[in-house]
Amino acid sequence: MARFVDMSPMAPASVLAQYLHDSTGGKVSIVEQVTQAVTAKKWGDVMDAFVPHIGATLDQPDSRSAEGAMGILVQAWQKFADESVDDEALGAAAERIVKAVSSSCRADNASSLGLQLLALAHNVAHDKPRAQMTLLRGTFQFAADTEQFEKLMGFVPQLDALMKRKDVSMQEMRGLFKIALSGIKNKDRHGMLLRLAQSYQGEDAKVLQEAEQWTTELVVMACNEPDVLQFDTYAELHTCGNIKTGKFASLHALLEVCMFEDLSALAEVEQQHGDFLRNIGVDFDSVRSKMRILSLSSLASVQSSFSFGEAAECMQVKEDDVEEWVVKAVAAGVVDAKMNQLTRSITVSRAQERVFLPGEWSQLKDRLQDWDTNLQNLLEAMERVPVA
Repeated sequence: MARFVDMSPMAPASVLAQYLHDSTGGKVSIVEQVTQAVTAKKWGDVMDAFVPHIGATLDQPDSRSAEGAMGILVQAWQKFADESVDDEALGAAAERIVKAVSSSCRADNASSLGLQLLALAHNVAHDKPRAQMTLLRGTFQFAADTEQFEKLMGFVPQLDALMKRKDVSMQEMRGLFKIALSGIKNKDRHGMLLRLAQSYQGEDAKVLQEAEQWTTELVVMACNEPDVLQFDTYAELHTCGNIKTGKFASLHALLEVCMFEDLSALAEVEQQHGDFLRNIGVDFDSVRSKMRILSLSSLASVQSSFSFGEAAECMQVKEDDVEEWVVKAVAAGVVDAKMNQLTRSITVSRAQERVFLPGEWSQLKDRLQDWDTNLQNLLEAMERVPVA
């Protein structure tokens, strides 16, 4: 049987309808309905004709036909979106598309094309808030259900802009983040957990309690992951502050160690709460390694030069291992430092703070203003010096 992409030139939607009729032995009989709708340029009716048969439409024997079918559906949807002034009607149509794809596009090839169809339909509905959110939520849920969410990771940064839109509620955003988390299985969860936590800023204690499960996972990851070396965001998150008391108070204590304390404080937390924290996912070996780098950075922030012995003491390592840890700290970007093998000393030109809170930004601003004033005074004084 000929592929529909090879058939004689007609309106593409009508060609597809005829192909579906022939390839299913007449089980899909929408040729007349589609042709009349195309002639009348009623693109919503065209979509309504195809939607119950999306599974059959996308489940083609070769990729060229399947992608061609998807392209025709997207084209019809775009025309419907462009002509529609009723966001509610378009939103309702979007819900039907999501439902149809979710229920009938589970086979490997069909599921991939089903995800593409939902994503493209979402992009087309850019100026229709309800339809766009319905399709975005449906795209996320379908990707999570069919284990394809990694294909959507490139879209994730756009969620930050979406959070700022006035026509999108925080409740809707939280729903998206939770769906995404059901589909993300690797370290990419950290960024999504952080977005979810940020969506709870300013909420009361009762609402913050809803986020406890996600907050504990976020804090565990922040403590475990070697790449997390600044904690401003966690210090300011209301969800993190909400676990300072109660069942997960020891986890918050561990977070405070990472933010402000040293390895001795870490040892104390491990001794008192180690079993509980390990049971919820804390890897103390990873935390200890990170704390060595953070402790070196803290030492470097108050001393521009120090000995190998001082570095070994603050990191609780042998003096012979200091070079290795300095190299790790430089590679992590927390310090810029040079080592002198002869004097067995370390000279630091920059050290990164673990936490830089609003009050510290204000102090920095004041210091910069003082520096600017002193520079201006110096320039004025130089201008008064007579030229020989």
